[in-house]
Amino acid sequence: MDEDPKDRFHFECRECVYRHIFEEQNLMKLGAMFCHSDIINFGSLPYTDFRRSKTLCQGGDCCDFDFVRHSTDAGNGWERTQSI
Repeated sequence: MDEDPKDRFHFECRECVYRHIFEEQNLMKLGAMFCHSDIINFGSLPYTDFRRSKTLCQGGDCCDFDFVRHSTDAGNGWERTQSI
């Protein structure tokens, strides 16, 4: 990524209570729906892009959260949100 590091915040979640619950109940498809709620929560943040390439409930080794701040509101955040 070409973003300035001070405008980027990234973290990885390696454990998830939802994954444990849905895995135990053999309902992993529901887990993916819970992952999608992050798009609803973070997708409309002003001046911010939200990106994610993997989640635990969708078979990834972690849930990666990547936020990039812009100096001006670059328009529709929903169009810039990227997630699996």
